[in-house]
Amino acid sequence: MTTDAGLRASQQALAMLEKMLFDLYREKDKYHPTQYFAMFAMPLVEDIRKIRREIDDQIGVTDFDLCTAAFDAARAAGTSPPANGVHAPDPAAQPA
Repeated sequence: MTTDAGLRASQQALAMLEKMLFDLYREKDKYHPTQYFAMFAMPLVEDIRKIRREIDDQIGVTDFDLCTAAFDAARAAGTSPPANGVHAPDPAAQPA
């Protein structure tokens, strides 16, 4: 999925699966709520999660998460976070 048409197709598939899950969820109290819902919802939820990951990959959410994780790790370690993907030297560590 690397085109606008592919993204739209994935979004439409996701919307259809979400609607199916919502309909199933609304009906769960008519049957055994935990076993029935879990049994029939499992493949829907797996497909929803798969398509969401694919969409996240295409629109940049996955890359954003990687970038912010590196930024947060650098900040937690007390180092300068990367600027545009490049670590700037720490002026305090430079010899005078």
